[in-house]
Amino acid sequence: MRTLYYVNAGASWFGFYLDEGALALANDGARFNSFGAVLAWAGEHDFEFVAKCEPEGSARVATEMRRNGGRI
Repeated sequence: MRTLYYVNAGASWFGFYLDEGALALANDGARFNSFGAVLAWAGEHDFEFVAKCEPEGSARVATEMRRNGGRI
């Protein structure tokens, strides 16, 4: 089962997937101009699923932690 994951950044879409355990960028890292283009690329490359990466469960990195090298 191959899944192409995508993120939306303004009017652009970017895709990535796992290839033999390593992260690979779809479309050689170039942006897609539409969601339809994401679907077309996935179809041409034998992906079974396309999934949007949501920020659900993400955590904000504390500014103080960045300034102090991870120490608060």
